[in-house]
Amino acid sequence: MKDKNTNDLETTEVEKSAAETSTIETTDSWEWKEIIKHAFSPKPEGSPKSGKKELGVRLGAGVLLTLIVLISFSGSDVPTCNDSATKDSVLETVKSKVAKQFGKKADNLSYKINDIGTLSTDNRTGFQQCIANIEIIENDSKESRSTSVTYTISKSLGDNDFKVNVTKM
Repeated sequence: MKDKNTNDLETTEVEKSAAETSTIETTDSWEWKEIIKHAFSPKPEGSPKSGKKELGVRLGAGVLLTLIVLISFSGSDVPTCNDSATKDSVLETVKSKVAKQFGKKADNLSYKINDIGTLSTDNRTGFQQCIANIEIIENDSKESRSTSVTYTISKSLGDNDFKVNVTKM
């Protein structure tokens, strides 16, 4: 029969043995230089498993890469309300709407865009809402009328083009 002290001694040795076999070597014992070097390239054969430091480096690099991508795509290539390409697009839309409404009479009209202003801008997407006055001039009599237009400018999906939409005329 074993005494109590012998039994306690055997239990402690078994616990130590179990703790030693459950300890897994990781790259946490490596220096930072080695961890960074091998975080993105294959580790040498027989290397220990990735430790917390290595996983942190990989996670940090992933977050940094994601931020770089987001920042590079968030820059707006959308022209301003007063850009010549924007004004040309607005005038073409107005001419088209007037031609539908007045038919052949619209052939004798010319157009000027004036007093352009920005109502709102979303710096993240580049979306802009604009307002302007369109002066419609009858070529024969030189009489003119002005009308206010509201339009939006947004980036087209899938390319670097932009879209101008006359929302109110």
